[in-house]
Amino acid sequence: MKKAIFIVVFGIFVLLTAPVSLADVESLNSVVAVVNKEIITQAELNAAEAEAKQQLAASANPNALSDTKIRQMVLKQLIDQKLQLETAKNANLSMSDAQTNQAIEHIAKQNNITVSELKDKLAQQGVKFSTYQKLIHDQMLVHLVQQNAVGAKVHVTDADIQAARQAYQSAMASQQQ
Repeated sequence: MKKAIFIVVFGIFVLLTAPVSLADVESLNSVVAVVNKEIITQAELNAAEAEAKQQLAASANPNALSDTKIRQMVLKQLIDQKLQLETAKNANLSMSDAQTNQAIEHIAKQNNITVSELKDKLAQQGVKFSTYQKLIHDQMLVHLVQQNAVGAKVHVTDADIQAARQAYQSAMASQQQ
């Protein structure tokens, strides 16, 4: 009994003597959005926003969007991703580690580098390989969800293909004239 009281008193002492550091932790990782049973934290939003800004800075028009607009777009993307990952989970869709690693090997091959070199480049950018694997895994799951959603609704017949081919050939013939 005395041991339990000591633990409680010690816990209260720690909480009372360190309120600043606990407040800092909370403000760094506060909840930004709740998506069904999932949350999006401030840290997630900040990381995704920094990535988006980095990609925009490398584009032809780096000042195309305001910081507010970027933040709104990034948050919307994070919400959409959480919803799609939840859909994958509910539909029992999954990606194996082997499939994820095969995709990473394909990405490395497309960039004319080895997986080892890809790991080095990620490390230079401060990205853990495990984080990259999860990103690729999640992207593949989202793609699978999208394929299943569209594939169930789209039915292309041979007549549709023939009509598209004729329209394309007509368009090409009129451009050559």
